[in-house]
Formats: sequence, structure tokens, C-alpha cells
Amino acid sequence: MKGLGCNKDKVIQALCTICNWQRQEVAKAFKQQYGKDLIGDLKSELSGDFEGLVLALMEPPLGNAYYVKTIRCQQLHKAMAGLGTRESVLIEIMTTRSNAQIQELKYTYKQLYGSELKEIVLQCGSLRANQDARALYRAGEQRLGTDESSQCYFAAQNMAQLRLVFQEYQTFRHSDGLLAIVKSIRSRPGFFAELIHKSMVGLGTRDNDLIRLIVTRSEIDLADIRNIYPSLFNTSLEKAIAGDCSGAYKEGLIALVKGN
Repeated sequence: MKGLGCNKDKVIQALCTICNWQRQEVAKAFKQQYGKDLIGDLKSELSGDFEGLVLALMEPPLGNAYYVKTIRCQQLHKAMAGLGTRESVLIEIMTTRSNAQIQELKYTYKQLYGSELKEIVLQCGSLRANQDARALYRAGEQRLGTDESSQCYFAAQNMAQLRLVFQEYQTFRHSDGLLAIVKSIRSRPGFFAELIHKSMVGLGTRDNDLIRLIVTRSEIDLADIRNIYPSLFNTSLEKAIAGDCSGAYKEGLIALVKGN
């Protein structure tokens, strides 16, 4: 970032090939050595989607529980702001969390925005070990998003049994929210691979979604997502990104994918 312009390749090499904890240490060392705020300098030097990607990478580590809850609430709030509601974002966040995590999100959301999150929490009818797929379908159709007390606690269920129920469940018509729960339990990497794919198909790329998905899954299961992607979409994740993105933004995303 010294002199005219910014060497984006070096920014990628320095920040996109290391883990979040190391990036936080780089920011501290930058402050000590140059007396400047690294994030502030990055904001002044970068622009567009590449700036969005780099700033997302510089956010506090996912090990920070309060940060995780805060950023998820911000994403939910943004998804509901303005004209229309980004249901795909709500489904992505709410159907991949346990009941305990959802309760924490509701509490944090109320603290941040002064309103209740329960209106957008995806809910479904109770799921017990002896319920069959048709009962799950009926409970879901009748109670999704209406009965807070009947919210599923999938983490307490036998996973092998759930998979068998879900095989039968797919013969019925079902909602996007329940389908997302089914997919995320059957294969979490496959579920997120599909979300990443959807962010890049059609006219244009939903870059905010793509950045959020790649950054939040890095250091968690991005390597698994990368491995399963070709079997689902007949191309590698790197090639998919290269076909829809460009410049330093593209190179930064690919560096993250390869680094995991």
C-alpha cells in the first residue's frame, strides 16, 4: 500500500493465505510498526468486491462467541431491511443452528435492535424418534414459523434415523425452510456447496452472499465443500469462481478455497 496504487497480489498473499488468528496478529504488528490502523488503510486503498472480501477476512475470529452472534444478527437484520426479504439468507442462518444457538441469537438481536427475532425464526412441529415422514410433513406445513414451542431440536435426535425419515419425507411437498434443515443434516458441506453455487448462477453474482459463505465457512468445512462441489455441479469450486468473478476479487476467493 506504499506509494501510488496498491499491490493487490501482495495483499492477497499476506491476508488470504493465512488463518483469521494470524490476520489479527498481522493487524497488531502493523499498528506497532507503522502506527496505523490496518483496516483503515485497507478501506482507503481498496474498493468494490475485493474490499468487501478483505474487510470480511479482517473481522474478529469466529472463536469469539459474541462476535459470531453479533455478525449473524447483523446479517439477519440486513436480509430483512429494505424492499423484500432475503429468505435464502434467513433460511441459511436459522436452519443450520441448534435451538440453544437460536435462543442466543434472539437475545442478541433484541439487544442490538430492540425488537423480537421470533417472527423470522424458522420453526417446525415437534420431531420425535417414532414419528414417520408424513407426520413430519404435516407438522411442518402447519407450524412452520407460527408455533415457537414446537421448534425442532434436531441435535437431540439419532442422525441415522433422521436420514431414513428424510428419505421418505422427500416424497412429499415441503417448504424451503424444512428442506434446508433436511439438506444441512444429511450433508452440511453439500448444503453450503449448493448455496455457493446459487450465489453464482443466473445473471450476475450475488457477491455479498458469496463473500459471506466463503469467509464464514473457511477454517470450518470449506475444504469439505471444495471436495464435494465437483460431484454436485460437474466443475471445481475454483473454476466456478473463476467463471463468475474477476481480478483481485477472484484471486482472493480462490486463494481462500485452496488455502483451506
